[in-house]
Amino acid sequence: MLNGIDEPLAWQPTFRLSQDQLAALPGRDPDAFNITTVHQAFLQDTYPSAKQIATACGTTSEHIRYILDEHPVDRPILTISPRR
Repeated sequence: MLNGIDEPLAWQPTFRLSQDQLAALPGRDPDAFNITTVHQAFLQDTYPSAKQIATACGTTSEHIRYILDEHPVDRPILTISPRR
């Protein structure tokens, strides 16, 4: 509760498509992709573009952006040592 208001700080509408609506969409179903394959393609390069990953996975960059938004990659955090 913030300032006496009992509402979520961020709101996201529910968005569900029926199977008929999903079937009418162009391209492959993003949920049918192997997430591990997308993550491995992401980790192959230091700063890969969505287009590079899409090419490696045989899909579109829009699909890759959606997949990575829904299933983020756990990338190790770089640490910087103090100068000597």
